[in-house]
Amino acid sequence: MRENLSRRAWFVVLKSLLAARRQGHDSIEANDLVTGIIVEDQDPHSLELNEQHPSVKRAREMKPQPKGVLFPLECWIARELFLPNEIAVSVLQGLKAELIGLDDAPGKNGLPPSIEVDRILDTAEQLRNEFHHSKIEPLHILAAALCEPCEASRILKEAGITEDRVRGALKRPGAAE
Repeated sequence: MRENLSRRAWFVVLKSLLAARRQGHDSIEANDLVTGIIVEDQDPHSLELNEQHPSVKRAREMKPQPKGVLFPLECWIARELFLPNEIAVSVLQGLKAELIGLDDAPGKNGLPPSIEVDRILDTAEQLRNEFHHSKIEPLHILAAALCEPCEASRILKEAGITEDRVRGALKRPGAAE
């Protein structure tokens, strides 16, 4: 299942690890995972590949499919945020999160996921299959996290971010290619 994580979903897991380390947890917990989703969603440097760009279309049509392609800057577009900034800030403040750099993190190399995070990632995989998407994206993880009884999901629900709303976003064309 972990091989089905998109590049953005891997960033979510990395940001979750950093959040867990900062909090001194022994494992990555649901609140850490939601913190990772929010940090990744709000990243102003996160770009999406413009599938309509001629260079991208040509690369997609190549047979055999190339293993790795470096696309020029004009092939990338800024991606739309899912969470409004004020909700993201509210959730992070509610979780008493401080964004830190990797250098500030304690010396642990890795943390195992908690049982609840394993459940969330399993549910995200089920959602990926349900929507016939090729990779698990942050929205799959967010929808799954909203099913868990954690502080982050409570705050998100109070702000109007529900599982149904996230599922609706996943149904939109291009939500997860």
